[in-house]
Amino acid sequence: MWIDFVHDPKPITSIYKKIPDLDDVFLAGLEFRGIDLRLEIVINNMPEDPPRKWKLRNCTKVQVDLYLLHIKNFSMIDWNPDKALNVNFAKQENDLIRLDAGSNITGVSCMFKALAVSKISAL
Repeated sequence: MWIDFVHDPKPITSIYKKIPDLDDVFLAGLEFRGIDLRLEIVINNMPEDPPRKWKLRNCTKVQVDLYLLHIKNFSMIDWNPDKALNVNFAKQENDLIRLDAGSNITGVSCMFKALAVSKISAL
């Protein structure tokens, strides 16, 4: 599961009792910062017991910003932020992790060294 690759999963595990998969999510943003990449992923599954402020604001989705550190071999096919993606991570040789995020018309892939959660918020 993707959470196994996160350097410090506490921001996610403190909110979600059951970690959501990253199938049928939306990639709301993609930003390069030097050799790092920030992905803004919108998850349609709210936690079973969301924070009080999320309940008061009637939030229905969660945005998780993931940092992929020291990326290599980045490729992207036909950017479409309105298309749901399946996001997968897999361990590779040389202590690298592979990202594959895609649908039948959109795709992002790369290799990287570490994965971190930089922000989690509700929409």
